Amino acid sequence: MDLSNLPAIITAVIVLAFLVFTGIRLGAQFLVRRLAGLLFVILGVTFITFTLGFFAPGDAVVAQLGQHYALKAARHALIHFYGLDQPFFVQYGNYLWRLL
Repeated sequence: MDLSNLPAIITAVIVLAFLVFTGIRLGAQFLVRRLAGLLFVILGVTFITFTLGFFAPGDAVVAQLGQHYALKAARHALIHFYGLDQPFFVQYGNYLWRLL
């Protein structure tokens, strides 16, 4: 048994135990409503966070390249590597996928 991820396992067990206890004590319908609401809150927070980062001043590629910014090929390669040449919602979808 691999225990390298023990804190995540302990956290998952605690969360699962809490959900079972809450479901038994308060009812499954209440628990489903709360989890559905939590899903919308998480999506809203991630959307706001991503949007603020997307429209923030400055350019991460320029900051990463530093003095080598004059090389257009390096700049375009880095933009393509990070997916910054894709539309806003494609980038947001990639952001959500990588959060999982």
